[in-house]
Amino acid sequence: YQGCTLATEFPELDTSKGKSFAYMYENCKSATSFPVINTSQNNNFQSMYKNCRTATEFPLIDTGNGTNFNSMYGECISATSFPLIDTSKGTSFNWMYGYCKSATSFPQLDTRNGTDFSSMYTNCTNATYINLITDNMSNLINTFAYCIKLKKVILSFFRAEAGIDVHETFSECYSLKAVVIRSFNTY
Repeated sequence: YQGCTLATEFPELDTSKGKSFAYMYENCKSATSFPVINTSQNNNFQSMYKNCRTATEFPLIDTGNGTNFNSMYGECISATSFPLIDTSKGTSFNWMYGYCKSATSFPQLDTRNGTDFSSMYTNCTNATYINLITDNMSNLINTFAYCIKLKKVILSFFRAEAGIDVHETFSECYSLKAVVIRSFNTY
């Protein structure tokens, strides 16, 4: 369905044998709802709902085998909340919620295996609080950039590599009052 810019609804499908749902609904800008589909065999959720601009909510799907969550909900500018999905095997969260401008908060995902969080929350202009926990982050480029209402961030990590890339992590976070960093490194 990628690029179905005028479609507002989608039929139920037998997706039980599907291995990748990357880009499935990307750029379906007029979609208002999505069916619950069987994604239990999938490990790639990249851009699955990216740029679905009018959708305000998304179904809870089985993401237990997912490793790639890059841009999964990026540019879903009307959504005010997102489902708490299983991201325990996820390694890449680049731009997962980028430009989700209507959301004020995000679910507390299990990101312990994640390393790439670049631009994960960039331009989430209404978010006020974010808590990010990981075992081994290496990339925080622009993670919270342009979150102009963000007041508090908690970063908790274990075994962080020396030289984490933090270029413009908090760029233009004008309302930021506190960044709590909890590190449990044992070098």
